[in-house]
Amino acid sequence: MLCGIVGQKLMVRVGPDQHAKALSLKHASVMDITGKPMKGFIFVSPKGTKSISELKKWIQLGLNFTSSLPPKKSKSLKDEKGLTPLGRVKNFGPVTRGEFESMNLTKLEQVKSLGFEDTCRRWVQFYPNRLNANAFLGVICSIENTVWTKATSHQRSQAHSMVKMLRAEFGLPQVKKKKL
Repeated sequence: MLCGIVGQKLMVRVGPDQHAKALSLKHASVMDITGKPMKGFIFVSPKGTKSISELKKWIQLGLNFTSSLPPKKSKSLKDEKGLTPLGRVKNFGPVTRGEFESMNLTKLEQVKSLGFEDTCRRWVQFYPNRLNANAFLGVICSIENTVWTKATSHQRSQAHSMVKMLRAEFGLPQVKKKKL
């Protein structure tokens, strides 16, 4: 992080080595959002950012520090074999994960290779009471690398269509929507 806005103040990351020097500059103050000063960060009052040249000065001060930092390592969900355990996938909770493990599906790549239709079909064969659109939506979103709470209308439609198809395939009654 280089800088940001907190209330009316500019927050700048200057690093611990330049912290005291930056605080000595006009319009700079201690950053203490939690009540505890954060060394390496400063606040700049609105008076210190009235012009573009003043703003550029503060941003450059932050860039001097942040550009010296090593690149962040990306957080990989994959294990040492390059596979993604279902326990690391947000769309698979403890119940779902346990059910999948009982079907010998323990890695996301296995689910992806089956595809969502065959995965859901297998799931219903083992757990017929799990024939519902929300459960299937988790499978679809996991395969497509989407968090289920941000599912698209197309993904939701796929899940509902899958429920209807599997109800017919397994001879289960279609659920009628209640009218309000």
